[in-house]
Amino acid sequence: MLLGVGVLAAFLAMPASAAAPGGRIAFVRELGEQSELFSIRADRSALKQLTREPGYDLAPAWSPDGRLIASFGAGGVVIRTADGSALRRIAIPVEGFNEELRWSPDGAWISYLVEHCSYEDPRGYVIPPCADLWVVRPDGGGTRQLLDRDVDMRDEASYSWSPEGRHLVYEALSSGATTLAVVDPRSGGAKRIPRTAGAADPVWSPRRQIAFVRGRALYTVQPSGRGLRRLARGASLSRPLWSPNGRRLAYLAFERAGVGPRWAVWAVRADGRRRLRIGTATSDRGLVWSPDSTRLLWENDFQRLIVARADRRDSARFLTSGSDPDWR
Repeated sequence: MLLGVGVLAAFLAMPASAAAPGGRIAFVRELGEQSELFSIRADRSALKQLTREPGYDLAPAWSPDGRLIASFGAGGVVIRTADGSALRRIAIPVEGFNEELRWSPDGAWISYLVEHCSYEDPRGYVIPPCADLWVVRPDGGGTRQLLDRDVDMRDEASYSWSPEGRHLVYEALSSGATTLAVVDPRSGGAKRIPRTAGAADPVWSPRRQIAFVRGRALYTVQPSGRGLRRLARGASLSRPLWSPNGRRLAYLAFERAGVGPRWAVWAVRADGRRRLRIGTATSDRGLVWSPDSTRLLWENDFQRLIVARADRRDSARFLTSGSDPDWR
């Protein structure tokens, strides 16, 4: 039986000392015909199965304070405690492929994409894959569609919250090259960012810089379009992700095609200096930083989770089998 809104509100009001301890990785593991949520520590200890339900649970995302986990599951978006107990199921108002579940940094909102608009219209134009952007409060209230089929989905990291949780940056659908835009979740007003034509994989820094990839380079820019700066170059870059302290930026660089494609995992300082190769990935799925900004986690083929120190003092090592990791 799910707990009501009042219980959830009381849980959110608990002091931080009552929350689950930090430093845990939530992830998905396939068990037969279904997928379940698990958690583990980075030292391989305390492996725990969080769910035991028919169907599927996907894309776990920790709340900023580490007390709750949101995921896609039966009924839509499922809000759980850190031990896996379901608090609430929030219906998704439209049909489509659900993607990119995220919490706002202040914990006030949960956002997600619903992809449902890749088709060929009668005039012969092929519409690129695109999505709606929705937000909802953790207690299930305030469900809103912020963007109607305006998020370009040709790249899988399509949007990101600002550090204070008041805006989101996203890849805006366009008849030409993609461009970045910022939307205000309160008003729904959106504004394009100048000088970002062709940009992809936007991610907002805790220090208010937006990183993105374009062509063979990694850039940062201010939300106003000023201060455009190139940080790194490579054959094909993707999946940039700021460390929680905003000092470094991790990303993938494609290295080899053919049998067994391979990407290098890199980290660079926010000023573009001290670029380090951290390890090798066999999948281009997203990277995950540890809460203390010292380690990186990624998923290789065959659902193998890999963890490595971001200062490269130790070799990357296998953590456990699973997918869709999130670390808090």
